Amino acid sequence: RLSQIDPLLLLEKISKSGISQDVCVNDLETPAFEVVPSLKRLKQRIAAAGRGQYDAVFMSGSGSTIVGVGSPDPPQFVYDDEDYQNVFISEAKFVTI
Repeated sequence: RLSQIDPLLLLEKISKSGISQDVCVNDLETPAFEVVPSLKRLKQRIAAAGRGQYDAVFMSGSGSTIVGVGSPDPPQFVYDDEDYQNVFISEAKFVTI
């Protein structure tokens, strides 16, 4: 099930308006979330806990990373919840020219 969104249109939107939830399209999210439901729950929890802190929350690649664009501070539950004790957390920055 591939999205019908033109990648060039997404790049144009990003260059004009920056990152937002509507430009973060990953066709692998749906099948990855079906195979590993905990990824979907993590994305939902980050989005809910980070209301107002993140411009977008999405899965990168085939499920190795859930990204929150905005605040460099992860939601507190990532530190407190035993399910996430082995999760790697890292701040990243977009490179623009």
